[in-house]
Amino acid sequence: MPSSPPAARRPRSMFALLAEKDFHRLFTGKAAGMLGTEIGHLAIPLIAMARLEASPAQVGLLGALATVAFLMFGLPAGVWVDAMRRRKVLIAADLASRGSWTC
Repeated sequence: MPSSPPAARRPRSMFALLAEKDFHRLFTGKAAGMLGTEIGHLAIPLIAMARLEASPAQVGLLGALATVAFLMFGLPAGVWVDAMRRRKVLIAADLASRGSWTC
């Protein structure tokens, strides 16, 4: 006996997720965090050049050292936190990021 086709579902709007309260909070928080991070990526080299009178080579070294720090700490930490609850890790990482910029 052939099975009946599944009930046709009404297509959801492309923006239907934004109506979900939890997703809206997550999206807004992540967008604000990413905006702050990108501003920092732009501001640090500019501050180094304007206030500290750094040469282009020194600014390049500053960028290279940021990449080295990610390779030394970020990758091993990623393996370590992969076994933890994601929500707690996201909240702790955002708080640590904001705390590092206010020091």
